[in-house]
Amino acid sequence: MIKNKTSPEILKLLFKDFTIKQTITSLANEIRLSRVGVWKVLKKLEKEQIIILSPVGSGKTSTYSISLNWENPLVEKNLALTLTEDAIKQQRWLTNFAEIESKVDFLIIYGSIVYSPKEANDIDLLVSEEVYAKLRQKGWQELHKSPNDIPLVQDVFEAHENWNFSPYSPTLEHLLGTVTVIDGVPFASLQEVRKWKAASGRSKDLADIELIDRYLAKKG
Repeated sequence: MIKNKTSPEILKLLFKDFTIKQTITSLANEIRLSRVGVWKVLKKLEKEQIIILSPVGSGKTSTYSISLNWENPLVEKNLALTLTEDAIKQQRWLTNFAEIESKVDFLIIYGSIVYSPKEANDIDLLVSEEVYAKLRQKGWQELHKSPNDIPLVQDVFEAHENWNFSPYSPTLEHLLGTVTVIDGVPFASLQEVRKWKAASGRSKDLADIELIDRYLAKKG
């Protein structure tokens, strides 16, 4: 498991937008570290088989193509842990999350939390009627987004008791049957997220589908 602080930042940058060809210089600028410092971290990640460094050209001044090594199962585990910790490490998120984390009948739907956890506008939860009622009693407020979409909100969380506002509206029971559990937190599986995004068909969803397909193809 990755221990230093720089490695997770590099992994997130490589994961979040695969269309950008990251270089040592671009990574150094993003994380505000020297090129020498970035190179040392990259070589360590390469040694651990977390990333693949491929020289472009020849000679000492060659640039390198940097990509995640999806053949290594530790890549997925490290990313999942890093993204989850990044999303909930702030105390204001932890306080709210603690109210429902002991429940087994809820799950988190992947959204902007995966790509920009620090700037995520919301974290969508699909919960049972029981949990929905309990959150209402605790003071979570209704947000009327549409006639079929009235989640309870608190801070960055949106708790839905159904997914009927979407063209693809699986039940909680169905999603829990294919759930992916990361550090005790149940997430919707990527296959289910893909169905949801395909049904929505927005431009950002289509971009996410491309990323999901690429990941699943390499994993499978």
